Amino acid sequence: MKQRINHWVGEQAQRTGLFAIGVIHPDNTFSGQSCSSIYPPIFLNNSWRSLKDMFNAVREQQQFDALSLRWVYEHACLYAAQRMDGAVLGLYVSRDEQLVPRSEVERLLNDFLFMEGPA
Repeated sequence: MKQRINHWVGEQAQRTGLFAIGVIHPDNTFSGQSCSSIYPPIFLNNSWRSLKDMFNAVREQQQFDALSLRWVYEHACLYAAQRMDGAVLGLYVSRDEQLVPRSEVERLLNDFLFMEGPA
């Protein structure tokens, strides 16, 4: 499944309005791509690891399992989704809904959450 997810991440990186995309796998390896010079790889590597920690914190402190989370910044939104197998997707996208409609982001999150394939 890891290989399939990594391939899917690479395919999505070409989308307009996407600043960065990445996934951290259950074994704590990650794959990602910066699609904008304002999101350097070292920044992204730390972001992807932090997302997995955030899902764990929400589970432990808030006593519920979240499928997705969102942070809103001045010029971008960070969306995250965690699959049942523990893989976590992160998307930095433009806040301009003309470039990236919210429905498109939700479709990407759902594609990731419910992707099937060999383990």
